[in-house]
Amino acid sequence: METQSILEFENNETCFAMYVSHGITGHAGQVAPGECLLFCGVGLEAKLSPRGCTMGFIKTYRFSKDGRTLELIHSTPCEDIPSAFSEYRGKLVAGVGNVLRLYELGLKKLLRKLENKNLTSPITSIKVEDSGRIFAADIAESVHVFKCKPDEQQFYIFADDVLKRWTTNFCLLDQDTVCGVDKFENLYVNRLPAGCEDDAEDDPTASKFLWENGRLNGAAFKMEAINQYFMGEMGTQVVKTQLNP
Repeated sequence: METQSILEFENNETCFAMYVSHGITGHAGQVAPGECLLFCGVGLEAKLSPRGCTMGFIKTYRFSKDGRTLELIHSTPCEDIPSAFSEYRGKLVAGVGNVLRLYELGLKKLLRKLENKNLTSPITSIKVEDSGRIFAADIAESVHVFKCKPDEQQFYIFADDVLKRWTTNFCLLDQDTVCGVDKFENLYVNRLPAGCEDDAEDDPTASKFLWENGRLNGAAFKMEAINQYFMGEMGTQVVKTQLNP
């Protein structure tokens, strides 16, 4: 392995998350079709306990044609540490502290489109399912399922977990099922209740109030625990794969 390029963060900045996108779109001519961009979540004078920073930044980089160097496109300031990224229909989904935010690629910085501030803990991981559901895990409240409706300017929590799990990582098994590992050495599988999507779409007027009210200060729907296994060691990564005999 050879080091191709080194970029040093200055002014006491620390990188907490990195993500390479393949489908982020920008203005005409700004991003070539299929071009990869690198997003870095950086905290200025960051502290782990109590968690916080003077200011956070999302730095957007472009790869050179030979893939050996990085070029800084722009740096977007934010109020907390960006700790998780994913992409949703050509836009960037970012976990900025305990805020889930949808960004669009602009000329001088990322443009904030939608956000949800209803989480109470910093977001650690984000996965986006093909149907449009956004799964986000935070430090102490397990996995939340978000729905995004740009036309109605809505970004709401669709479903969440009954238990407060200190999730370290998770993956999607299918569009309704997640498998995660937590800080207390458990492996668990949760599934959305059958028909929950249909219930929401059948009565859109009532469901708008459902997202805000929920039950017991939670989301309208609760994921069902399918399986849980005590591993005896803390899991740091879980990946869906196919095992051959």
